[in-house]
Amino acid sequence: MAYFRGGYVVSKKALGKRELEVLALVCQGKSDKEIAVALFISESTVSAHIRSIRWKMGGVQNRTALALLGRKLLQLPVVRESGLPYGSPAFSFRELEVMRLVQQGAKNKEIAAILVISMNTVKTHVGRIMKKLDVSNRTQAAMLAARFLDESGTP
Repeated sequence: MAYFRGGYVVSKKALGKRELEVLALVCQGKSDKEIAVALFISESTVSAHIRSIRWKMGGVQNRTALALLGRKLLQLPVVRESGLPYGSPAFSFRELEVMRLVQQGAKNKEIAAILVISMNTVKTHVGRIMKKLDVSNRTQAAMLAARFLDESGTP
């Protein structure tokens, strides 16, 4: 399911590199055939990618809605080493919630209590966030978190 918060469209399931390429072309109004030609893949493969994108974005039904959501999604900063010129939702919704709390200075125990999750789950999320941000400590992660969160601290 897709969530809308602070101008972000966040999918629980990150899109792959090819799906992001397909989505960018859908946002430009390209047909399946035009996308297939541009990416050197078959139209049936394009259709499969679009079905996958729709599912990952909460079951978006029509192409116009997909393009609108896609434009929001592609405005996110690039955090993957994909070499793509546009962004991707490399963080899950829960990781963004944890990131917001880390940025606010919350300790793992406090994060666990606020989000009603275990300490191990918090540690896992913090570790994944640090890996995705390519930082070695929590302080660096908190400093970079401002890039991904709006001024109110909401993911």
